[in-house]
Amino acid sequence: MKYTILYEDTEVIVCVKPVGVASQNEKGLQPALTDLLKQHLAKQSGKKGDYYLGVIHRLDKPVGGVMVYAKTKEAASFLSKQILSNQIKKHYYAVLLGTPINFADVLIDYLFHDKKNNCSIISEASNPKAKKAELSYQVIEQISLNQEKLEDKLTLVDILLKTGRHHQIRVQFSHLGCPVYGDLKYHSITESMPVWIQEKNSGIALYSYCLEFMHPKTKKIMQFSYVPSDGIWKLFPALSNKKES
Repeated sequence: MKYTILYEDTEVIVCVKPVGVASQNEKGLQPALTDLLKQHLAKQSGKKGDYYLGVIHRLDKPVGGVMVYAKTKEAASFLSKQILSNQIKKHYYAVLLGTPINFADVLIDYLFHDKKNNCSIISEASNPKAKKAELSYQVIEQISLNQEKLEDKLTLVDILLKTGRHHQIRVQFSHLGCPVYGDLKYHSITESMPVWIQEKNSGIALYSYCLEFMHPKTKKIMQFSYVPSDGIWKLFPALSNKKES
């Protein structure tokens, strides 16, 4: 399974998680990204053993993008505190089915995590089990799959995730009436859906393209980005231009 390491030192590993690979160990035959990175660490050192790798945040299995892992417990603690205080900035690209009413907006909802059914549900703020979910977005570009059907218009948005709730982006945009393209769990389907979205493990049109955090040792602000260029992302010239720049 291919993955890309963008940066590595004694404290952290920043890498690009492939679509269809779990962020950390799960029950199944396919290795998770943590397994692959531990194999990388073992190969680097030339010694066998169970290497420490701290999971700081997660991406859903059908979502690809930039992630950071800690190589020491001290680094994991430092980065985890940044996650809890929303200091780590996470930017996503998403392709939405349809057109949002506002081309730039802030979405604030309260989400209840239904663990039994592995989904999140929009709830009232008064629900003690619901957590605040906030993000901002901006429309970048739009294309049409079918000129006769307005609902088949695809909208590329740039998202700044301000909280990290379970399935947050997917749920909030579905609630807005513009679900993430290809996300069957939250009701995104169209007859014009290309083959690469219909295929098993092809992922959904959501990608974590940029991550910014304070380095646990140097205390410098570090930013890493990776622009997706295959599958549905090839349809948008705006992304091709970013890839070339």
